[in-house]
Amino acid sequence: MYSDIPTYHERLGYLIEQLRDEGHLGLILIDASELAQVEHDYGSKAFHHVLTMVSGLVGELQGKEVRTADLLALNDRGGNAFLLFLSPKRSEQERAPRIGDMETICQRVSE
Repeated sequence: MYSDIPTYHERLGYLIEQLRDEGHLGLILIDASELAQVEHDYGSKAFHHVLTMVSGLVGELQGKEVRTADLLALNDRGGNAFLLFLSPKRSEQERAPRIGDMETICQRVSE
C-alpha cells in the first residue's frame, strides 16, 4: 500500500485547482520521520515494511476519522511524511477550515 500512495507532486494539478476554486487548502501532516531510525538499526527492508504498515493505518483513517474525499499523499517518493489534504467543507456558507476544525481532525488522527 505504501508504494500505492501518490506524492503530492503527482496530485499538484488537483491541488492547484482546489486552491484556485476554494481559495484555501487544509493540510494535516503525519510525520513519520522518526521511523528512519528503523532503517538505520534494521535496514531498508525493515524500514519499508514498517512504512507499509503505517501507510495502511493512515489509509484506514479515510472514511472513518477523516472524509473519504480527503486526499492522501506522500511528501516525496519513498518519503516518510504523509500529507492529508482536506476536502472543502460541505456547507456553502463557510467552506474554509477553522482552527477548531483542524484541531479536532488532528486529535482524531493522532488517536
